[in-house]
Parts: sequence; C-alpha cells; structure tokens
Amino acid sequence: MIRFNVCLIITFFLISSLTTKAQWQECTGEHAHLNVYGFIQINDDLLGCTPKGIIISKDYVTWNELIEFNFPITSLYYFENILFGTFGYNALRVVYSKDNHKTWQTLNTDTLKNFTTNLFSLLYDNGNIFVATGKGIFKTSDWGEKWVLVSTNIIGNNTIHSKILKKGNIYFASDKNKDLFISKDFGQTWEIVEKGNINSGTIILKNDHLFGFKDGKFVYRLNADYKWESYIDKEFGFISGISSLCCNGLFISSNKNCISFGKNTLITLPKIPIDKEYDLCQASFISDQYIVVSIIDRGIWFMPYKLSIVYE
Repeated sequence: MIRFNVCLIITFFLISSLTTKAQWQECTGEHAHLNVYGFIQINDDLLGCTPKGIIISKDYVTWNELIEFNFPITSLYYFENILFGTFGYNALRVVYSKDNHKTWQTLNTDTLKNFTTNLFSLLYDNGNIFVATGKGIFKTSDWGEKWVLVSTNIIGNNTIHSKILKKGNIYFASDKNKDLFISKDFGQTWEIVEKGNINSGTIILKNDHLFGFKDGKFVYRLNADYKWESYIDKEFGFISGISSLCCNGLFISSNKNCISFGKNTLITLPKIPIDKEYDLCQASFISDQYIVVSIIDRGIWFMPYKLSIVYE
C-alpha cells in the first residue's frame, strides 16, 4: 500500500524564517497597479480582467500589455478555444476571441436588452451560449441574432448573482435564493437539488469539484449526490475567493491567506506587506512557480513557491 504525504517544501511555508524568498513582492509593469477582477491562463499567458480591459503577462510578474476596451471587463471565460470577456452590471457587453486574444468580436446582445440589463455568468458549450441574467437563463445558438429564454426560475440580482457552469455533461446553476439547479439535457430542463444553502456568486469549479462559501465563512464542496457538505473544518472570518493548485489543493483568501489540502491541512501564508489590516485578494491564480493575487487599490502581487510531494 502506498502512503503519501504532501510536503510543502516551499520557499515560504516551512522555512520562511530562514530565507528572504518567503516574502510577497509587487508585480512590475505599466499595468501592475490595476485592480484585477479575475485571472485566467491561456496557453503560456496569464490574463487579467480590469476596469480598462484585459492585461497580459508572459511571466506572471510583469504586466505591460493591455487590450483596451471602452468598458470594463469584469469576467473572463474560456471554452473550446474561445475566450469571452463580459461586463454585465447594468450592461450587456460581451466580446470574444477565437485566435488566442489577437482579434476580438462583439456578441450581439441587442435582442437580449429587451428583457434584461444584467449579465452575471456565461457558459459556452458546443455552439450554444448561455447567460445567467436578472430575468433568467437565456440561450443563443447563432451568436446573438436570436435569444431564447430557457429558464425563468433561475434569477439573480445585484446582491446575489445567478450563475451557470458545466461539469462533465451536467449543467449547474444557482439563483438569488441560493437554490442549486442541475440540467442533464444541455439546459433544456432544470431540476432543483439544493435549497437556500450557498451564495451563488461564490460557486466555482476547481479541481473538477464545485466549491462554494456558506455565509461567507465556510468552504463547502458539492458531493456526488448533489448536496453541499463542509470541506474544511474551519470558520474563516470572511472569504473573498479561492483558487486551485495541484494535488486537490486550494488557495483561500480571507482575513489571512491559506493553503488547504482538505479538512485537516491548513497552512497560513505570510501577510502581504500593504497598509491594510486584511489582504482579502480580489483575484488569485496559482501557477507551478507563483501565487499571483490582486488586492483592491493595491495592485498585483506575487510569491514564488515550490511544491514537493513525497511518497513513502
């Protein structure tokens, strides 16, 4: 029987008192000061969505490239080699690129504007685009020439957003009431599986599992029976976001930033040296070399690390 321990032989986890490499460092570049709402990796590039548009780094540290739009990009999605950028707060702005963010087109949302003014989440699957909005879930199969309302029950608002995402061949969606729905027929019909449990705006797909925050303080994971269950035996003061790393690990940003490998493994990271009591990362991304985070009004920061797994 093979037994393995996850050993975090990192420049900061176990030997932080012995090396200066334990410290967070500010990213460099013309656009490193911008607030980043979310990061996404496309091939070897790390992209961040910002109030000015999309910024790009080749090395995760230097941010000099900007794809500028005349509106903010608040979310990025990548499906089937198509990159989508959205701005959906009292607006229906969707842009997309099919050539690794070299050229961009605008999704037609003119018809959609007759029904709603908010776009909270987007899913693309096999030629179909779904958007979770303030009036339900809409679908287009012709890049916005025609929009069809596929669910009137799954509704979000500016306080609790609605969300749609896909895991395997099953669609998941959540609404302003924190109810969780699934669809096994590619969005045609929806079944409620959980009521009033997890804030839909916090639900994410990481390491092939759905995670969410309960009351903003607890990390939950959806089990095989489509029920939310506690994943980490700890109450966090406030969770602003999580990101995945290898070996089913999670980076958790709360009053203190942590790395978790499940219920009983929680490692607190050094504080980012800023003039705020709490770090509360707005966005984060973990590569095989760096943890990269964005702090509201304090720019982008990074920390080098090395992860070692020891088998015995």
